[in-house]
Amino acid sequence: MKTIKTFELKIKRISVSEENKPYGQTIGAPEQAASIAKQLIGNDVRECILAFFLDRQNRIIGCHEVSKGNMDSCSLDPRHLFRVALEVGTIGMILAHNHPSGVCEPSRIDIKLTEKIASACTLLGIELLDHVIVSDSSHYSMREHNTL
Repeated sequence: MKTIKTFELKIKRISVSEENKPYGQTIGAPEQAASIAKQLIGNDVRECILAFFLDRQNRIIGCHEVSKGNMDSCSLDPRHLFRVALEVGTIGMILAHNHPSGVCEPSRIDIKLTEKIASACTLLGIELLDHVIVSDSSHYSMREHNTL
C-alpha cells in the first residue's frame, strides 16, 4: 500500500508588535499596501518579498515573507508563493518588496517576475491586485504605473 506524505504549512507571521499587525486591515489603495510594507520591510538592508493575501473585501487574511535575498536582489519561487496562497484560500494578492538602495523604480527582472506571477494568478483564479516596491521613504505601485 502506498502512503501519501503530508505536511503542515505554517504562515510566517512577520509583524513584530500589535501596532503594525496587518491582519484584518483593508487595503483599498496602493498607498495603504505600501504603508504596511514600509513598516514591515522598508528599512531592511536586504531585499525581501512579501505577499499579502486578501479576502473578497480586500482584508488581509495572511501575510507571508516569501523570500529574503541580499542587498540588491531576491529570488522568488512561484511554487512556494502559490502553495501558501492556495492554503490560505486567498481571493486576491498584493506583492510587495523593498529596494534597500532607496530607488523604487522596478527593474526589468521585477517586471518580468510580476508578469509571470500575474499569469499564474489568472490560471488559479487569484487576482494580483498590485506589486508595490518600497524603501524607507517612498514607494512605486505597478498598478498605478500600468506596469501590471
